[in-house]
Amino acid sequence: DHFEVIRRFLCRGGRGEDGTSPLTYVPLFRMDEQWLKECIRYNERLGIEGHNEYYKKELIYRNEQILIANNVIV
Repeated sequence: DHFEVIRRFLCRGGRGEDGTSPLTYVPLFRMDEQWLKECIRYNERLGIEGHNEYYKKELIYRNEQILIANNVIV
C-alpha cells in the first residue's frame, strides 16, 4: 500500500511515559516526533530492526508535508 495508508494502520503499543498506564496501540500518524525517535533509538540499542524503516519514513513524510505546505519544492 501507499505510505499514506500504512501510516494510519501500522501501530505501536505503549503504556504511557511512566510505563504503568494500560496498554494502548497508537498508529504512526498519531505518534509525536519524540516518540518516533525514541522507538528508533530503542530498537537500535537492542539491535532490532523492527519497524524502524516505517518510523524513519514517517519522520521524512512529515517534513515533506511541511515543505509542501510552505510551497517549497520537494
